Amino acid sequence: SQVELLFDASLSKYKNVIVNLGTQTQTVDLTLYSRTKIFNALNGTQTLSVFTTDGEVIFQKVINPTQNQQIKVKG
Repeated sequence: SQVELLFDASLSKYKNVIVNLGTQTQTVDLTLYSRTKIFNALNGTQTLSVFTTDGEVIFQKVINPTQNQQIKVKG
């Protein structure tokens, strides 16, 4: 499945966030990008988490394995 994350403008105060889905982790520079795509090739339900660089959880959502989604991430 493909998950597209659209970051709310209010999150730009964090500059960078860390996105985690299953075993995948990526850092997103919010000063350059307001969206990113993650491909979920893992089996089973996964938890999508968005953290600040100091570990504060901003957002979490359960992602089903075959479900394409566009998710608005707000802080």
